[in-house]
Amino acid sequence: MVGPLIWMPSSRFCLLITQHRNTPSRVWKLNANRFLKTTCQLITSVQSSNTPPSLTAKNWLKSCMKIVNDNAKAVFESDSFLSVSHQVLELIVEKSSTTTPLDIYKACKKWAKCQFEKQEGDVSCEQIRDLLGVITSKIKFCEMSYEKFMDYIVKDQILSSDQVVKILLVVREKEKEEKKSRNIREKGNTHSRKKLKDARSASLHPYKRS
Repeated sequence: MVGPLIWMPSSRFCLLITQHRNTPSRVWKLNANRFLKTTCQLITSVQSSNTPPSLTAKNWLKSCMKIVNDNAKAVFESDSFLSVSHQVLELIVEKSSTTTPLDIYKACKKWAKCQFEKQEGDVSCEQIRDLLGVITSKIKFCEMSYEKFMDYIVKDQILSSDQVVKILLVVREKEKEEKKSRNIREKGNTHSRKKLKDARSASLHPYKRS
């Protein structure tokens, strides 16, 4: 395996790194496979090396993960994504910040099912849960709404019962706080509208006694 100290990217890879912000989505769909393969090589090299990665390798890795994050949809839809290692998938999930938790979950489920493609019969939710392992704990399910979490996540039964309970408690508390904030804003708006109405009424009838 190529070590991180001598790892060198291809010219096309360098071009995508330097121009990724101006790269159209249609071009990304064509290059995502090649880019992800090269990125996986770098990630694997850095994480499996017995020696600390060089500053150059760290900078390349940081740039790679930023591009993966910025173009998560194209990465998740690429064929190469289904063949990434568990450690690469974990890093992608951990660094994802521009993709919804639901999309990340769907991508992880798709990846897990692909790992069992040679297995005869259906893949059980327990098998997917065991394969993903700690990765599910890195998905920000608490940012989802109660309805979406119940409809898409709980329904699959991939998360453990303990995970579901903990997430639901946080989601429920979050929605209670949001409802409380909405009520305060609505109460404030109602009070402001009443004051405005009274002020207008007073200006139209300056001599009217209350």
